Amino acid sequence: MRLDDLSREAVFVRAREMSWDPELYDARWGWDAYSPEGEEDEDFEGPLMSYFYPLPGFDPDDPQEAAKKLKGLPLCLVALIDCDGEPREWGMALTGGGMDLSWQICHAYIRMGYLPPLAFCNLPQFAGMSLTKETQMILAACHASIAHAERCIAFLKHRLEEVEKWLRRKSENARS
Repeated sequence: MRLDDLSREAVFVRAREMSWDPELYDARWGWDAYSPEGEEDEDFEGPLMSYFYPLPGFDPDDPQEAAKKLKGLPLCLVALIDCDGEPREWGMALTGGGMDLSWQICHAYIRMGYLPPLAFCNLPQFAGMSLTKETQMILAACHASIAHAERCIAFLKHRLEEVEKWLRRKSENARS
């Protein structure tokens, strides 16, 4: 996958706390989870950790097929469902835990077509890791996310300076 083909929509996304306990949902809303292994996956338990990782603008034609992109990662595709039974938001959820899964979360965003969120680009160092094609891809995508954020910050800084200059000129003209 080429970095230029990845969407920048998730760069500033943050995970949201979410309880996946079915007893907390009522007729107004709910959720559906899709196994990366396929529809007939009897071992699939769905989301296990209390976070939702949004996929902004994501609207799959075939959710089950889209979920297969996460095969081998500890995440699944999730749709938050509105009262009409229609997906109102798509995202991912962890199907396991126990350590910092930032590498896997970044990898999942890449597989789903996004640059990874900055919140997960502080990748941990684990003993036994090496520089593979996969780790290089994840590192490159994180660098691209950071570069995008830097451009956004530079634009905002420039824009703020322009507003300040405009206000100063306006104040000076009012005094004259």
